[in-house]
Amino acid sequence: MYQDPQIAGDKIEMRLMVLDESERSQLMHKLVSLFQQKVHLCFDDYKPDLTLTYLKIITSLSALKPKLKARHLSSETKPLVDPFAELDVEEALQRELPRFTISRLRGTVQQLLRHASLRQDGSLYFAGSSEASMASKSVEYFSWFFEFMDYLNELFVNFEEKIFTPLCKYFLDSEWHGGNKRSNTMSSAFSKLSQFSGSDNQGVVEGEHENDEEDDSLAQMRRQRAQAKAALLQLSKEYREIKSLYDTSEIDKVAHRLHCVKDQLDLLLQEEDEVDPDLYSEESKRMVEHLEMDFTTENLMRLVPDILVKLRKAAWLARKWLELDDRRTKDVTAKMAKLADIEDRLMKRLDMLKSDISMGERKLEKETNELNQLMEKENRSEMLKFKTYNLDAHIEKLQKKIQNLNKEREQFASQLSEIVKTKNLQEFHKLKYRFEANKLKRFVTERKLATASYQKQILSDDINLELYVRPSVIHRSNRLQDDCEKLEKQLREQREELVSIKHALIPVQEDKAMIMNKLNRQRLAHPAWDNASQNRSGTTALQPGHALYIRSLPNGRVSPGYHQTLLRRLSVGDNRLVSPPAW
Repeated sequence: MYQDPQIAGDKIEMRLMVLDESERSQLMHKLVSLFQQKVHLCFDDYKPDLTLTYLKIITSLSALKPKLKARHLSSETKPLVDPFAELDVEEALQRELPRFTISRLRGTVQQLLRHASLRQDGSLYFAGSSEASMASKSVEYFSWFFEFMDYLNELFVNFEEKIFTPLCKYFLDSEWHGGNKRSNTMSSAFSKLSQFSGSDNQGVVEGEHENDEEDDSLAQMRRQRAQAKAALLQLSKEYREIKSLYDTSEIDKVAHRLHCVKDQLDLLLQEEDEVDPDLYSEESKRMVEHLEMDFTTENLMRLVPDILVKLRKAAWLARKWLELDDRRTKDVTAKMAKLADIEDRLMKRLDMLKSDISMGERKLEKETNELNQLMEKENRSEMLKFKTYNLDAHIEKLQKKIQNLNKEREQFASQLSEIVKTKNLQEFHKLKYRFEANKLKRFVTERKLATASYQKQILSDDINLELYVRPSVIHRSNRLQDDCEKLEKQLREQREELVSIKHALIPVQEDKAMIMNKLNRQRLAHPAWDNASQNRSGTTALQPGHALYIRSLPNGRVSPGYHQTLLRRLSVGDNRLVSPPAW
């Protein structure tokens, strides 16, 4: 498919694996450009008008039923007729043309090829017919047509293997789509195979339990990633750097559209019977709408134009995907700086939110207590009225008691007259005792009645005062209640933002640690002594992987005959190899 000399013979997958992001993007742009050139050439080569013309000829030829001479007939029998003598074009077109599909067209061409001969130059011809030239051109055209279909299929397969698959693997953030495809290492593959290495069934059962636990942990990890992505996208409106680093919504839309186009192309290229018209696009209809044909023939004629249109659309979507990916930050140092800035700003925002939440909770507690007091004060007038009602009942009871005591006192006069007449001293002392007791009871009851009346007067004054200040208390409590509700809403939003920032910090910190680890590996791959020795000795410094020989010098501190290389004098940390393996 691709004949560029710079990439001919190279394995695309291997090259994409070892290249960095910028070089990988350049290579993909070149592959997409080459694919677009091939698609444009296919548009130039294919003519729907010519296909319909030769299709009508093939239809007419396929409708012929020639009369051939049998071998056992005598010489008096009529000679063989022309194979194309009984050709009724109009009848054939009306009857056979709407029935044609790709599979039937392929069979018809193969059947006609059995009656054809081959010239020395490789061209076909049909002998003994006035329509020989028409048949030859038609069969030759459809032979090219099926080769063209095979070429389109190969073009699509190359697109899927060299463009679509690398785009999904290297240019789609699969961390947000159910796990990273590149995370399947050899160790993880062998760990999966090791589950079945045991001979007993217990090992298999334990492996199944481990798989269930891994599935649960993977599902939990996906939920956490989904929460982190939602938090990042929510914060991207406020922090533009987050959008440039993590917002893949546009790429996801393009990837979904390209996946749909790829599936439709796969169906169109594999289907040789009647094609579902719903798979076709409007653009392919415009390419053949000037041709006069019925609906079934139009369904067949739109197949190749629609494949070309979808191939062109696939190329456009692939380029759009790469252009959207190019907008993202790819320089490791710049990405590290952005991540550090985002982390610093998010941490400051996190501390500020914690302080605001603490202050808001204290303020809410204070205002809630004040609101409870105002609510009690607002209901105090009703409580005072209830007390007044009970006090009135108590006063009425005391008044009745005084009336009874007064009636009892009036009865003492008549009883005293009778005692004086009888001069009964004992009854006199009893009456005197009862009189004193009545007097004491009347005194106590009158004091209670006076106290109750005073309490009633105070309660009446309190009720009047509460009724006077009640409108102000109601207004104040309403305002305070609104403030408490606003404060609760603000605290709820701040807590949600706090949780969102905590979730958003997880991928930021993980990516920062990953990039820092990558930078450390790059720094260790090019140690400082390499640059220093190169600056001192110019071109005589040892290049990793390109040393021709290492000169040895004798060391006086070791036994005779033992030599220590110059490289042993250099200090290399972490027991790493001085020279990396050659590429």
